[in-house]
Amino acid sequence: FVLSGPQATCSQNIHAAANAQPAGAIRWDEGLRFRAEGAVPLAEGLLQAADAFPAGARRPILLLASGGPTCGQDPCQVARVLERADADVSVHVIDLGASSTAGAALRCIAQATGGAYYSVHSQDDLEASLRDALAHALGGQIRVEVVGANARPFFPAVVVGEGSQVVRVFDAWTDADLKPGTYTITLGTPYPLVFERVTVRAGERTRLHVRLGELHVALRDPRGRPVNAEVVVSRPDMGAFYTRMGDRVEVPLSGGRYTVTVRLNTATAPLGFARNLPIVEGEVTSRTLTLPVGKVHISLTRGGAPASGFVEISPLARPDLVSMAGWANGNMEVLLPEGEYRLRVRRYAGTRALYQVDDISVTAGDETSLSLALDDGAIRVMPTASDGTELHGVVRVFPAQGNKVSVEGQVNAPLTVPAGRYDVRVDGGGGEILWAWDVRVRPGEETEVVMPRPQARVWAKVTDPHGRPLAARGTLVRAGDGSPVAEGALPARWIVSPGTYRLRVSEYDALGSTAESDPFTLAAGDAYTVALPVDIATLIVAPADADRVLVSLFPAGDHNTLLAETEGGLPHLYLTPGTYDVHVADVLDATRHRWLEGITLNSGDVRVLHVRLQE
Repeated sequence: FVLSGPQATCSQNIHAAANAQPAGAIRWDEGLRFRAEGAVPLAEGLLQAADAFPAGARRPILLLASGGPTCGQDPCQVARVLERADADVSVHVIDLGASSTAGAALRCIAQATGGAYYSVHSQDDLEASLRDALAHALGGQIRVEVVGANARPFFPAVVVGEGSQVVRVFDAWTDADLKPGTYTITLGTPYPLVFERVTVRAGERTRLHVRLGELHVALRDPRGRPVNAEVVVSRPDMGAFYTRMGDRVEVPLSGGRYTVTVRLNTATAPLGFARNLPIVEGEVTSRTLTLPVGKVHISLTRGGAPASGFVEISPLARPDLVSMAGWANGNMEVLLPEGEYRLRVRRYAGTRALYQVDDISVTAGDETSLSLALDDGAIRVMPTASDGTELHGVVRVFPAQGNKVSVEGQVNAPLTVPAGRYDVRVDGGGGEILWAWDVRVRPGEETEVVMPRPQARVWAKVTDPHGRPLAARGTLVRAGDGSPVAEGALPARWIVSPGTYRLRVSEYDALGSTAESDPFTLAAGDAYTVALPVDIATLIVAPADADRVLVSLFPAGDHNTLLAETEGGLPHLYLTPGTYDVHVADVLDATRHRWLEGITLNSGDVRVLHVRLQE
């Protein structure tokens, strides 16, 4: 058939050859001079060419094409229908310089029917392509059938290799023409399957029937509502090989045991696990994972109208660790793991102001709504300091922990700023500099600031043996009588009077341990950092056959004195060095449990215990 011509009607541009000719008698060199004259009814041509074969015969079609408009049809879809209808059609395509768009359609036709695709640019290319195409068309066939549970068909890509070369790529359930030989067949299933030394013989069909199991994972919150999260499937001998976002994932897999890990983009650690899942060929393994997450609705307004701002949310215990960051245009919804959080809104109203909320509580399965008004307020530095000294000088206002001035003015003058949190600096006479940190400005209100004087500044933190900061509770006390001066979550910064102090820290490990720094003396104007190192080790329990476990910690040899407990999919415990006995139990079935005795931890260790509850 010649699919070309100047006619306006597409169907009139199909011309059947008057006489069939043997391949050896055809002037193939004329092919390179072939150019389409008008619209090409390629889809209709494929149907007619397939119909020209005797009933029940193999139907290899050789398509020489230079591209052109295809009458508004989708020839690749027609080719796919012919193949799926068991018409045993294969289309070998010789592309005589088609455009990139037309070339993609031609390549699709070949792949959908198990045919070969050749891009020809010279007479030598044409002759080599014709020889190779005929060798495949007159050779044998291979068909790869992939089924899951209940014989459900899957259509992964099939890659045929010969030595180090890729010979052909086509879809499963396609009768692909191959010249006789021995090949390596690779299936593009989520976990790739490789079949080596597959033989294709002339005039025969080689059939591979592959049975898979299916893994179905559903994600829900405690109230049964779907949760969108990242699902990662892994296998011990290959690691992670499949990742998808969604509230439901269905994965065809070969037999074996797999692990599912679920993450939220607002969480630093995985929120759900399903370990050691058995996949059986022809069967479905289903698992519903309940994630301890809640939803937070955030509404930003300014002057009664929706406002925009850059929102950051951090765990209250680790304000330096941002769980979520992004622009909110009036409204925003975010899923967060259960816990306590700090919310900050930056760069709103054309400024670098910082609006901060410290007491956001997220409960699993619940929804929390926050309405934040980002209207202006004012700061006034009072003319008398805390010690009764009269103040004069320049007032500069910075976003909290920022270094760019938001506004400046004089003592006892109102300075208008957007609602938020600020650091205030007064440059007084004689070179004295005074600070007030974390001053909160509310919408429509004026905040009066009495500058502490005399003052010193302290940055306080607690660190592990490697120098990394830990979440902890800190109290600054006077070295003489132990009276508290300042306290809060660490790391922290405080303004205090000159004097001698100690830093006490607690809540940095699961045992309620405490530590105290050596005394340090602060003079007026000092800016001092106290970093208290503590001996600590990290114990991580990784259950192999439970989704969520309860971990109980005991002194070595004493199972009656409970030291600490925690639960989760991958529980972490921060502990002082020592030797412990650990009890691990399945949260859903307490009869499945295991003792791990004599676990020794040294300072700075990160110890992972891989636990199987049932042998």
